[in-house]
Amino acid sequence: MSLDDELKRIKSNLEIIAERLDRLEGMIEERDRDQSLLAIAKGGRFGANLYSQSIDVYNRLTRARRAMDDPRLRKDPISQTIVDALGYLGPSNISSITRHVREVRGTASRTTIRSRTQNLVDYGIVVRDGANYRLAGDTKEKLSRKRPK
Repeated sequence: MSLDDELKRIKSNLEIIAERLDRLEGMIEERDRDQSLLAIAKGGRFGANLYSQSIDVYNRLTRARRAMDDPRLRKDPISQTIVDALGYLGPSNISSITRHVREVRGTASRTTIRSRTQNLVDYGIVVRDGANYRLAGDTKEKLSRKRPK
């Protein structure tokens, strides 16, 4: 089994655990029972989220590193830094990406970042999702959603 397959399996198991903890938390709240049980359920959910978020970051960074192999990026350090930013930050708007590029490179204009990000969208490396941009293949994390009341 490859590392990617193993991480998908772990993430799937974490999602199952999180859903069960959600149900347990709801049952405890409905019965207004011992608050210590509720704290345990919430702590378990928090722990599952931490592991899931770590897997998400690893997956984004892996996709970013693979994107760096694209020949269109080899001679474009600004686009490489944008891809790197989306790997570290996850879905981000132009302002966030620009801040990251400035931190890494020392300078960056919003106009240049917007233009290069659009090129990455055209190449299929980045996807626009409303006001945010994300690496292609990056999905919204299920574990980060809040349980409906």
